[in-house]
Amino acid sequence: MRCEAWPLGAMMVVVAVARGAQGGEVRPVELGATVGYALPAGSLESGSRMSDLTFGAPFGGLDAAYRVNRAWAIGASFAYGVTTPTLCATFSDCTSSLGHDETLALLGRWHVGRWGRFAPAVEGQIGYEWFSASLSDNGAVSERSYGGISAALAADALFAVTTRLAVGLRAELRGGVFHRATLVAPGIDASGPTEGPTLHLWPTLGARATATF
Repeated sequence: MRCEAWPLGAMMVVVAVARGAQGGEVRPVELGATVGYALPAGSLESGSRMSDLTFGAPFGGLDAAYRVNRAWAIGASFAYGVTTPTLCATFSDCTSSLGHDETLALLGRWHVGRWGRFAPAVEGQIGYEWFSASLSDNGAVSERSYGGISAALAADALFAVTTRLAVGLRAELRGGVFHRATLVAPGIDASGPTEGPTLHLWPTLGARATATF
């Protein structure tokens, strides 16, 4: 009798978890906003480490997606970060040396389920990234810019505040390979392929809010 009860008990657990994950009404349009901080890792190109040019980047991101069914959504995202320089002598030189990192990407999002107010999600992205780092020294400014394909994997831990609004945390690992480089400095204006394309990474952690319509 005990052996016969195991399949029934397991089935009841599966049904209970499935009901908890189903949640209520699914609204098709999702809008999201994320703010956080990204740390540099890897290299821009052969012999040029990310950490040599920047300590990291506070960033903000916006995204929009359409829920094709209860579990999956597709959409697009844009993120903009301000890269902080590692080499600058004065406050004015530091503010003049701020760079930027921009990403425009397509996304696919898996809504794992919903248990009470907890609604986790996992997201993958692929797109294009533009990176720029500046160095100002007594009014003389040089700028290095890069462009290339990027991809990201993110995980959201969101909690519903209302039926439409959720807030929580996002952990993300973004990376890519730059294939194009530009250097603009006094007497120099050069552009061409990177020297030995290498992998760079942006491990990030941020706060996230989403709204559905």
